[in-house]
Amino acid sequence: MANALVDRFLAPQVADKALARSPRGLGGAYTWPDRLTEETIDIYLRPLVDDPDSKAKLEEYTSSLRANPLPPARDALCRWRGPARIVWGMKDPFFDTKSADWLDKNLPGSRGIRRLEEANLFFPEEMPDVIAEEAIVLWKNGHA
Repeated sequence: MANALVDRFLAPQVADKALARSPRGLGGAYTWPDRLTEETIDIYLRPLVDDPDSKAKLEEYTSSLRANPLPPARDALCRWRGPARIVWGMKDPFFDTKSADWLDKNLPGSRGIRRLEEANLFFPEEMPDVIAEEAIVLWKNGHA
């Protein structure tokens, strides 16, 4: 059904910000969903809800996510020799923590994994200092 994701999942969150902050909404991807402002919710969701082209593109994109994109990219990842540091939110309900291990194993330049035990999917937005800290260490030690 065209636009089912937007009409059934996103549009109700634009109308009900408490729903958006809940585990059933956008809040399910955040470590601290109670900190999501109405403005942030609208910035993320309203363009997808209000624009028919955006609705269609989101439906197409989410349909393409059914298969894990990592295994087909393995050969290319194994050829890349640049330094990499994986930072993973261990409470992410969408991406299995095994993917962090897979990346660490398959990226020749991996400098390991920093596991954030309490962090969820969108932790880089919530914890930019962690990302900055890891990037600085990687750039200093990895010669990136």
